[in-house]
Amino acid sequence: MIFAVIDTNILVSALLASDPQTSNPYKIIVAALSGIITPVLSPDILDEYQDVLLRSKFGFDPGKVQIIIEELINCGLVVKPVISGTKVVDADDQCFYDAYDFCQDYPIYLVTGNRRHFPLNGNIVSAAEMCGILQSNQN
Repeated sequence: MIFAVIDTNILVSALLASDPQTSNPYKIIVAALSGIITPVLSPDILDEYQDVLLRSKFGFDPGKVQIIIEELINCGLVVKPVISGTKVVDADDQCFYDAYDFCQDYPIYLVTGNRRHFPLNGNIVSAAEMCGILQSNQN
């Protein structure tokens, strides 16, 4: 089983994808919703998803946003992490790193479009890298 903390920018990119068949972020969300990836969530991550995805600049349908969040909760692992001793560059990303750090006993990844916001150690990967990992696990 592969666990992954999915940064909000991956969700946004997936929802904005003009061609879902070629969008790595979209493939990550499909993998999460189909049980290939177990999304790791926390109350703070869920609040961040809600806040960002409902921004008017994106124009996402609030009902669809709620359905996606509920589906991620249904197939995910919700944790209440302790605050990590490691600080990240962008304070809004701290909740993602805290959940990732909290679950280090699992084979876990943090999937983000902003790797530079996080420490360089560990399994912090882009959507394309995560798709490669998923592909290699299928073979």
